[in-house]
Amino acid sequence: MKSLDEMLESMERATERADQWHALEAEVERRRALYEELVIEKERAEAAAIAKTHFLANMSHEIRTPMTAILGQAEQLLEAGDVTQAPEERLKSLKTIKRNSILLLAIINDILDLSKIEAGGLSVERIDFYPMQVIEDVILLLRDQAREKGLELSAEFESEIPETFQGDPTRLKQILLNLIGNAIKFTRRGSVTLAVGLVARDADPRLRFAVVDTGIGLAEAERARLFRPFEQADNSTSRRYGGTGLGLAICRRLTELMGGTLTVESELGRGSTFTLELATGPLEQARMLPHPVLGGDEPLAALRPTPADRHALACRILVAEDAPDNQRVIRHMLDKAGARVEIAEDGEIAVERILAAWEAGEPFDVVLMDMQMPRLDGYEATRRLRDRGYRGAIIALTAHAMEGERQRCLDAGCDDYETKPLDQERLIDAIRRYAPSAKREG
Repeated sequence: MKSLDEMLESMERATERADQWHALEAEVERRRALYEELVIEKERAEAAAIAKTHFLANMSHEIRTPMTAILGQAEQLLEAGDVTQAPEERLKSLKTIKRNSILLLAIINDILDLSKIEAGGLSVERIDFYPMQVIEDVILLLRDQAREKGLELSAEFESEIPETFQGDPTRLKQILLNLIGNAIKFTRRGSVTLAVGLVARDADPRLRFAVVDTGIGLAEAERARLFRPFEQADNSTSRRYGGTGLGLAICRRLTELMGGTLTVESELGRGSTFTLELATGPLEQARMLPHPVLGGDEPLAALRPTPADRHALACRILVAEDAPDNQRVIRHMLDKAGARVEIAEDGEIAVERILAAWEAGEPFDVVLMDMQMPRLDGYEATRRLRDRGYRGAIIALTAHAMEGERQRCLDAGCDDYETKPLDQERLIDAIRRYAPSAKREG
């Protein structure tokens, strides 16, 4: 009997082990199916991210290319001849075209920057720059917008400030344009002031930029969500004043990347103050500038060194660009700066002309290479030139502005990179940097 009991007990244990084994198999199969499902979802997410990146890059290119022509032509018409003799309505129309083109470009940039933030690809530079130049550019860009609303826009300096310090001038300009542009938008009467001053010069020196307005102000609940993407003070704010709700969120993230702080103080109906503070690094050896109070039409340019020949380009340039409208804009910029310009309509023609001039002993000082062209794009054209031993300066011109595009241009063999719509000052400065080396290599 004992033997039978043992046999039954053994069978029960075997049955339990079999059940456990089947349960384990089922669990393994469940987890394998879950893993395969996660792999599929991961691949879908990666594919969606790639598709999104390609879409944004193509959107950037397709919009920035015509924007180059629109902004360039508007600026040319505002500069051509004696504009004071032009009908007032025509001047207003041209300024409206220019202002709204800049606004559209800012929205495009915000969308691209948000995408970079989500992908962890937003970056900042650390280079020596003139803060006065950034301040001047911002005030001059927004002065007409303030005047049209009857507002006083001014820059005031609460202390002496360093002539130069290390940071990212492009991102600083982007933040200030956003903060001051918002202040103008939300102010019906009164003033908008950019107050600049040095904080704690001896220990941990910081440069403070305070944007002070006499606008509609914010309630405490509105301030709490002000720096969140896609949000403004409330829905009525968006309907009344427009905007995407992206600008302040991007400004806050850029400020953090630069190691600074961005805060707001505001009272409903009594205006707002947005304060940006950026570390300058040690200032013991820095040259300090006095603290003027600027407003109205007083120029800022006298406060920063500007070469007398800033726009004098005594050099020969080939522009590889397929869009006729952009050809005219770029030629006008460079002709006005004193350069001798030749145009190549596509990459094949560009390669032929560049090599022919080089082999004849008369190389171009600089090549401006559009990266999106028919027949042969700028990437392949540049690679062919480098493979043939050409070492002249090549500056990429591209309407793509996604993370990695600059490196892609450099990897193809370009020396530098400029995005469209082209900034005339930046483009001329870039040409001036590379023209001397190109002459020596010729």
